[in-house]
Order: sequence, then structure tokens, then C-alpha cells
Amino acid sequence: MIKHCKELEILKLSCTEFPYERVALLPRLKKLELLYYSYYGTSQKSLLAELVAHKADQLEVLKIVAKNSLSTEHVNLISQLRQLKVLF
Repeated sequence: MIKHCKELEILKLSCTEFPYERVALLPRLKKLELLYYSYYGTSQKSLLAELVAHKADQLEVLKIVAKNSLSTEHVNLISQLRQLKVLF
């Protein structure tokens, strides 16, 4: 996806078995909406860490629907997304 979707700015995705942290490598991504049916802590932290590393000054909208709630560590990572305008 990263190789072939270089102009993609908006991604809405629902998939139970997917390396979500890789979406942080999409070069123009500004809006990310993810629906997780089962949201495990490790993958959640990994996704947020990758978004911070690659999209801190670019990502404007982050919507994540999950069964699990966010921890303080997750909130700390989200707070580093400096251009974030919408969090859901």
C-alpha cells in the first residue's frame, strides 16, 4: 500500500489482522480512521509511536474505534501529534 498509494491523504480502514503501524509511512496521510474489533495494547502503542515518528507535523484527524480504552501512555503519544485537530 505504501508503495502504490503515495498521494493518499485520507484512509478509513477496518481489518482485524493488519500491521496498522505501517499506515504511518504513507507520505501524504492527513486523516486516519480505524475500526478495531480487538485492540491489543502492543499494537496500539506501536501504531501511535509510528504516527508520532512519521506524522507528528502532518496528521490532522485521528479516529479510532476500539473495545479497549486509552492509557496515559497512549494519551501522551497522541499529544505529540502537533497538527492534530480532531481526535475521536
